[in-house]
Amino acid sequence: MANLDNGGNYQKEYQAFIAKLFKFHAENGNPIKRIPMLGGRELDLYHLYSKVKALGGVETVTRCRLWGEVARSYNLPATVTSASYAVRMHYAKYLEKFVEAMETGNFTSGHAPLMPRPPPRPLVPSLSRTSSSGHASNPASSHHALQARIPQLRAVLQATHLQQPKEPRGGLCCDRLVRSLQCGLPNEVDFTLNVLTMLSYGGGVTEG
Repeated sequence: MANLDNGGNYQKEYQAFIAKLFKFHAENGNPIKRIPMLGGRELDLYHLYSKVKALGGVETVTRCRLWGEVARSYNLPATVTSASYAVRMHYAKYLEKFVEAMETGNFTSGHAPLMPRPPPRPLVPSLSRTSSSGHASNPASSHHALQARIPQLRAVLQATHLQQPKEPRGGLCCDRLVRSLQCGLPNEVDFTLNVLTMLSYGGGVTEG
């Protein structure tokens, strides 16, 4: 992701931030293998951290539904759909525990490392895009397999939403997610899988 902020010191600040972020995850048994992508470019995690902090922190951004504003600050192409969900997911995965550790002072040397967050539990295991042998499955067969599991997926989504009866206005409905899978477009499928990942962490998802 290209640098979105001006200033001669930004690159140095970025490099220092990324080094500390990678060190934190490595020491907590969750090493970052590569910078996540958004819109075909590397996501500037330092910009994401700075933007959320400027808006009052992750709780304020979530409560006030400002993830859309965070996503727009990246000036992404119009073809990138569901960017607000993507930046929220990446913040939760890469930055949330890191920021919490910095704010509580647990990041300084000499403190015991925080326990890493367990990986998301799969809501529907067969949604994986790879075969059991670890090789990428045929796109056509994967699509047919996914379509065959949509009734089961709908039931899982309905059960998930029943556990969250007070989903705020703008919350995603089961039918919206099912339609995203039924259309078969890569962006829509990725969008639904991103939402399922966030639901696996136990959080609600709202339109940003």
